[in-house]
Amino acid sequence: MQARSVMLICLVFLAAAGGGRAAAQPGDTAPPVPKIAPADQQFVTWMVRRVLEQYAADGSTYDSPHRPTHLARLRTQMVVTLRRGGAICGVGVSPPAPILEAARQAAIAAFEAATDSGPVDSESLARTRLEIEAIGEVATTPIVPYWGSAQSFAFLEPGVHGIVLQLRGGKGAMRPSEFVSNNLSVRQALRRLNERMNPAHESHQGMMASWFRTTHWHELEPGGEVVQLKRGLVVLGPEVVTEGTLTEAIHSIAEYMIYRQLPSGEFSYQYEPSTDTYAQENNYVRQADAAWGLVLYARQSGAQAVVEAADKTTRLLTQHVMDLPGVEGAGYFLGPDGSTDLGATALLCLALTDHPQAGRYRAVRDKLVAGMCWLQKPSGRFITVFPPTLPERGWETFPGQALLALARVYAEEPQDRIEQVFAAALPVYRGDFRKAPQADFVPWHTQAFALMARKTGRRDYADFVFEMNDWLAQHQLDARNCPWPELYGGIDPPGKNGVSAATALYLEGFADALVLARELGDAERARRYARMVRAAARLVLQLQFRRAEGFYVRSGIDCFDGVRNAPWDNRIRIDNCRHALSALSRAREVLFFGDTADKCSVTPCE
Repeated sequence: MQARSVMLICLVFLAAAGGGRAAAQPGDTAPPVPKIAPADQQFVTWMVRRVLEQYAADGSTYDSPHRPTHLARLRTQMVVTLRRGGAICGVGVSPPAPILEAARQAAIAAFEAATDSGPVDSESLARTRLEIEAIGEVATTPIVPYWGSAQSFAFLEPGVHGIVLQLRGGKGAMRPSEFVSNNLSVRQALRRLNERMNPAHESHQGMMASWFRTTHWHELEPGGEVVQLKRGLVVLGPEVVTEGTLTEAIHSIAEYMIYRQLPSGEFSYQYEPSTDTYAQENNYVRQADAAWGLVLYARQSGAQAVVEAADKTTRLLTQHVMDLPGVEGAGYFLGPDGSTDLGATALLCLALTDHPQAGRYRAVRDKLVAGMCWLQKPSGRFITVFPPTLPERGWETFPGQALLALARVYAEEPQDRIEQVFAAALPVYRGDFRKAPQADFVPWHTQAFALMARKTGRRDYADFVFEMNDWLAQHQLDARNCPWPELYGGIDPPGKNGVSAATALYLEGFADALVLARELGDAERARRYARMVRAAARLVLQLQFRRAEGFYVRSGIDCFDGVRNAPWDNRIRIDNCRHALSALSRAREVLFFGDTADKCSVTPCE
């Protein structure tokens, strides 16, 4: 059935693309999309269901006696997908026609495709949800000489654009919804289509690429309300950032993380909704990061179940703390996989420092503090692994994580040696940032130096915080630099593959920079940072998986309320959930609570 559906889609798309196409260049990103109002989407869906029910009953075709005049004038191709439990039962594609006729033809084609895997009757239709796409105008360009280079896919947005490739009679097509439901990047989709139509890997000379957008919606329940999706998302506006919405998201993400906790205390690392599987890989820096996030929430909520879950993962991780040979009173984290990254030691130290019963872990925490201080060279730079003879990695994040752990300890118990660590670290890491700024470097160093600036009063620490965040703020998306509202508030820094869940990590840094700016009386910068925090919080909320977005989801409990890796990457990694949990908690605090609340978010302050 699936192969038959794919071939049908290719043939129909390409037949439609054969005439009336708009010539385009790779810079053209927005072929027109059919404009169909929500009420009309509901009507079309109701009609499709009636067509299916009558066709199942007696093989005749339902013809609606009511045909709204404005819909009669709309001509388009329609795609109807039948789904049960998120899985595809049948797909039908119409040729171009008036929308209601196109929807009727697509419905019957989907019905026929579904019969390949078994009979379709009224009972099975009552358990079937409808997914519908209306295909917009097709734009076409020769893809050579761009194939295989960045230009070959730079003009495509995953989940926004569909693609059709043609080469010497070979044909391949993929709709925007298929990018989403199969979790494909543009590069992966192009490779898959190329393998299908050019298995011999012959020259791409003469290849033509067509792309298009669709209006996409689906039923929340069989026969029920429909919701429109863009890039597989229900697009959230800026008004969504309220105290109540943030509180609800914080609690639901925490509950999701607890669900993902295994009996051992570890977390399942990554769930992949497209395949309904859990990844076998693991990462103990991210396990320790998730543990710290749950500890912070346990300290905030005080709920017994959360405290027990946080303690379970903390106790597990402390079992892997080893003495550092030759250094009295020092230790480090040795992962079960043999990993000895500085970041894991630092994040475990943070979890122990912020634990609701931190006194129970004081001795272990002090060993980790001693181990981290020992890894700092006289130059001020940290070695990033234990023991220091191993190959180093994580230079852009691990030192900042270590500095943050030391700053948190200092906030509880000021120590001269931690002051000395920071004094030595500032010139080297500030120099690194100025030579080659990296986005992931910023939030960890921001949180560390902002806390030390507040505790020590050192203005040079504060200036470094502002320098980093002023740079990162330039890469936040809004209506001035991005055509896609679902991405507004996200951070799209150089060297990264677009907006991702890393925006939650950046938001943690923005929140601390905002508090520091307010405390120092920098009103103009505080207003800018408050807008950054609010916009970034919207993006993080956008990444949380909602039931209304689960048209292809087979296991809701493993998916809903988790946080996607990116708008176009539906995998749910546990540390991204942790960062979203902490970031939204910090956003709620600085925007709505106490003396640090955002007083300037709606009207300008004098």
